[in-house]
Amino acid sequence: MQMQTIEPADLTQQLHALRLAARSLLTDIELRVAAQHDAAVEAFDRNEIERLAEADALTWLDEAERALRRGLMFAERAILQPATF
Repeated sequence: MQMQTIEPADLTQQLHALRLAARSLLTDIELRVAAQHDAAVEAFDRNEIERLAEADALTWLDEAERALRRGLMFAERAILQPATF
């Protein structure tokens, strides 16, 4: 049984689509967090404001972005297979 060969250009194209999807997801999460914060402030909901501050969602979102970016760069390097550092 012969393995199917996938061209680097096809893999790079898939990786690009994944980058766009990740960026869209991160933007949606950021908008949701901002809307939660705005709603809590508008409602003068001290408990929700404190909960949101404690949850620190934007810090976690920043970490998610960094992890995704690193993973995508690692995948790109695996596809392109550069021989130099």
